[in-house]
Amino acid sequence: MTGITVRWRPVPLGYRGGIITGYRITYNSSNSTLRQRNVSRDALYVTLTSLTKFTFYDVYVQAHTIKGNGPAHYMKTATDMGGEGMT
Repeated sequence: MTGITVRWRPVPLGYRGGIITGYRITYNSSNSTLRQRNVSRDALYVTLTSLTKFTFYDVYVQAHTIKGNGPAHYMKTATDMGGEGMT
């Protein structure tokens, strides 16, 4: 098993629909169930663990406010034999 570190930048002030309360990271591969991680509003990265080596993962990052989730940013990444993938 391995992990992927996903990094993002803060949402620019002009694009926020309110005060950001956290980020939701949703991810899966073609042969795994959809999983979610919620992290604090101060986080700018998360390491997703217990992933399968040599596997592509679809990852979505969304900022959320008390009004709900913002638009998701999509990325596709893969794990490799060296251990960690990075996005």
